[in-house]
Parts: sequence; structure tokens; C-alpha cells
Amino acid sequence: PLSSISGSPPISFFPRNMGDQEVREVLRCFICYGRVKDARMCPSCSKMMCNGCVTKWLSEKQQCPHCRSPLVVEHLVICRFMDELVKELEKVDQKRNKEEVCQHHGTPLAYYCSTCKYAICSDCAVFSTKHKNHKIEKLNKVYFRHVSVIKEELKRIEKRLDTMRELADNIEANIRLVKQKKEERSRELEAAVVEMNGRLTSRLKEKLVKLLACRNDVQREASLLDSLMHELSCQLDTSVCSKALLIEKSGELLAMLEELHKKPLIDAGKTHVPDDFPSEIRPDYKEATLVVNDFEKEGSRNGVLYSREIVINGLHWRLKVYPNGNGTAQGVYVSVFLELTKGFSGCEKYEYVIEMIHHTNPQRSVSRVFSSPFEIGESWGYNRFFRIELLQSEGFIAKEGEVQFNIKLRPPSYYRLAQDQARYIAFLESDRKITNNDTRDSKEELFKRLSDTIPTLSRSRSQSNTSNSCEREQEDFQPPQNESKRRPSIIHKANPNANNNAVSTPDYKSKP
Repeated sequence: PLSSISGSPPISFFPRNMGDQEVREVLRCFICYGRVKDARMCPSCSKMMCNGCVTKWLSEKQQCPHCRSPLVVEHLVICRFMDELVKELEKVDQKRNKEEVCQHHGTPLAYYCSTCKYAICSDCAVFSTKHKNHKIEKLNKVYFRHVSVIKEELKRIEKRLDTMRELADNIEANIRLVKQKKEERSRELEAAVVEMNGRLTSRLKEKLVKLLACRNDVQREASLLDSLMHELSCQLDTSVCSKALLIEKSGELLAMLEELHKKPLIDAGKTHVPDDFPSEIRPDYKEATLVVNDFEKEGSRNGVLYSREIVINGLHWRLKVYPNGNGTAQGVYVSVFLELTKGFSGCEKYEYVIEMIHHTNPQRSVSRVFSSPFEIGESWGYNRFFRIELLQSEGFIAKEGEVQFNIKLRPPSYYRLAQDQARYIAFLESDRKITNNDTRDSKEELFKRLSDTIPTLSRSRSQSNTSNSCEREQEDFQPPQNESKRRPSIIHKANPNANNNAVSTPDYKSKP
């Protein structure tokens, strides 16, 4: 009951045998069935209602919603004490929510069984056999111990949170810096493109100046020739120039024509200006050619043909042609692929052009332009490059039966080219170090073999001198021939710069 709860005032308004549920029923509004607010009571049946609920009800029906007796707002009884009771009841509910009670005894949970790992009341701790010989501690002591552990973990989490916040700030600063650098590179790129475009315009002007000068010279001479032809036509016209006058002027006219013929013609080579403009962004193509002789015979073999390799900064490329097609295109289409045979680990994106040359009209040559990412041993190309049955009729097979394929290849930019060059240089330097180490090891092995060979020769010479003691008596007069023959051998083996053909050395193959 409410009167037995610590901290709540004694309640004498309700009977002592009334339970909590009955008290809550009394304090419930009869209209909205919620906890009564600003309570009003019917004088006839003593039912509690909210002021707002009963006022709205009486505005429609002037009778009590419970007993149906006549009722108006002015006759309602104001119950201020009910507001205080409702407030106290809310406090009791809040305290009960905070202080959990035992399900078996209804008393507060004041102890904790460490063996069973849950809270118990004093009755469970003293009288229950279930917790006999268990480790029981006061709930507050266990609670504060757990709170201390959790607070320590909370400090660690706060420290981790601070680290994460600092890391997030660093990432944000990095993002801003990356965007700033990207904008700087964009401006640099735009400025570089403007400069490149300016250089292209300058080259165009230089070419146009030369071409326009040549055109003016040609037009001037053509105009002069046209005027001369018109003059000669007039002289040949008898209505303008009589025969006698023509005969009289013929010498002068022929001399003028002779002088004109002596003047050299404008060199056609000097009037031509190359139409190419070197790119400052993309490198030039490197080319390779594959000529398939007796194409029809090669096509009947269902084989594959390869061009010579193109080497660009350590990357080896070749053209791979299936004259009779490959896979699903076999027998119908010519299949042509570009293959990366050797290189470095990683994916390389390159631009390539595959051409099949028309023998009579190069303008009708078939070409495919594409860019693909390549890995070592990987091929990219066209399974259905051209129909086999149209090769002869379209003029791609020469009279000798040959078909010519061209491959053009380049990295997509000078930046990619520079990266490939740097990687190839690093590979060559590493290979040079390995070669130097191998050479040093070979020299050491050679010197070791020579040092092992020299004592053997010395012992052999000593034995020979002992057996020929009679000849040694004449040493002061002339040197022995055997000694003179052996000395070069000894000097040869002691001299590392001498010819070492007699000693076998390992054969080291250069890396690709």
C-alpha cells in the first residue's frame, strides 16, 4: 500500500485494505481513462473526472456521464487534494522504477549473488536455500565496483573518441589539401594547354606564311603566263595583227619566250609544307608490320602468326593474327589481337591502331583504333576483324597472295611514358647490380681455382728438378728450357688480367 512506502505521506483518505491497483482506479478519469488532471467530482456519484473532459462533455449533454443525473459545470466539486495525491503517486512510481523489488518477496533488491550473477533481496540472502554457501555482497558495493570499471572504460572510450575526432580533423584537412592541390594542378594544366595551343598557333602561322608566299609566287607567275598567252593569241589573230606584222614581231616574241623558258620553275618540294603538328601531350606511335605470305594456305592451317616485337621501355608487344579466325569466328572472320608478351607487374593501358592495308588504294585500308588495359600475357583485339570471303574481292590480297597488317602503339600520355621509363631505368639499374655481383663472384671463384692450381704446379716443378739434378749443375751457364716454358704458365695463372681460356667460367644470361 502507498502508506507503507518510505518517503510518501500517510494516506488516510483511502481504506487501509485498498491496494495500489484500486487506488489507481480511483485516481483515473471516468471519461478519458487516464490519470485525472485538475480533478472535478460529480456531487451525485462522487466520480472523478478531468476538468477538461467533463467540461467538454457537459457542453453537449448536461448530465453526469456515470450516473446520468442532471449536472452543470457550476455544480462540479473542485478536488484540489486530488492533484496532490496524483503528484505523490507519480513520485512513488518513479521511486519504484528506480528501486527494483524481488519478484518472490516484494522487497528491494539490496544484495548481489556473485555465484548466480544476479541481484537478490535480504530474504533471498538469509532464508533461501538456493543461495546457500554462495558469495553474496551488498548490491551498492557491487554496483559501485561495476560503475568504477565502466567509468575506466568510459575514459578509454573518451580518449579513443578524442583520437577519432583528431583523426577526423586530420582527414578533413587532408581532403581540403587534396582538393586544393587538384585545383592547383588543374590551373597548371589549363595554363599548359593555353601555352601548347599558343605554340600550335605559332607553328600554324609559320607554315601558313611559307605557303602563302609560295601561293603568291605561283599566282603571280600564273597571271604572267596567262597575260602572255592572251598576248600571243592576239598576235596570232589575223584580225588584230597582220601576217607581215606577225612575221616582223616573231623574232622578238620567240626571244621573249626563250627568256621565259630559261627561268627556273618553282620547286614543288619547296612549296610543300608538312602537315604534321607534334603533340606535346601524346607520344608518337611505334609501328610494326606483319606480312602474311600465301594467305589462303596459312588460313587452311588454322594457326596463329606473330609479328616482330615492339619494345617500349621494357614492354614487349607483338601482333597476333589468326588467318582463319579464332574461337566462334573461325572460318568466317580474320582475328587480329595485340599481345603484351613481357613487361612489369601491374596493368598497362595503351592506345593502339590495327590496320589491314589495301594493296591498290591505301585510303580503303581497314583500321581499328582502341585503348585497353594490358597485363603480361594478355591480348586485346578483334575476334571479327574482317570477313575472310571479302578479302579477295575487296582487294586486300595482293597478286602474290599476301596480306599486310600494321600495328601502331603508344602510351596514352607523356606522363605514362615517363612512368614507364622510370620503372624501366630502375629495372636496368637493379639488373646491373645483379650482373656486377655475379661478375664479382665469378672473379672470386676464378681466383680461388687459380690459387688451388699454382701450388700443384710448384710441387710438380720441384719433383722435376730433383730428377734432373745433373742438369742443375749447369744452371749458372744457361737457363733450363723447361723453366722458361713453365714460367709463362705460372705468370699466366698468377695474372688475373691474362687470358683465362683454360679455366671454365659460368655462363650468365642477360635478363630481358
